[in-house]
Amino acid sequence: RLSLVEKRLSLVEKWLSLVEKRLSLVEKRLSLVEKWLSLVEKRLSLAEKQLILVEKRLSLVEKRLSLVEKRLSLVEKRLSLVEKQLNMAEKQLFFLDKLLSSVEVLHLSLVEKLLAWWRSGLA
Repeated sequence: RLSLVEKRLSLVEKWLSLVEKRLSLVEKRLSLVEKWLSLVEKRLSLAEKQLILVEKRLSLVEKRLSLVEKRLSLVEKRLSLVEKQLNMAEKQLFFLDKLLSSVEVLHLSLVEKLLAWWRSGLA
């Protein structure tokens, strides 16, 4: 009977040794998982910081876009004013051209009258 108990005890010791080895492997794997988790947490923290920076940059871009839109609106208003001024200048040019034509006609008429008067005085 003692021999049977010793054999069983030996088997239990071997089994216990195997369990300890497996436990050691599990502990090593757990350590690796903890290290991996730590890296993931660091990467997540870095990603959060980068996201905050991206949000700030996006906010700045939105503000710049708003300023560009306002500037564009001002340029469009200025362009409209320039177009109106150009229209007025074209109308003024048209009237000045008509006035110049009238003055030329009057000038020719005056020159003809002066020539006629001068000739009549010479005759």
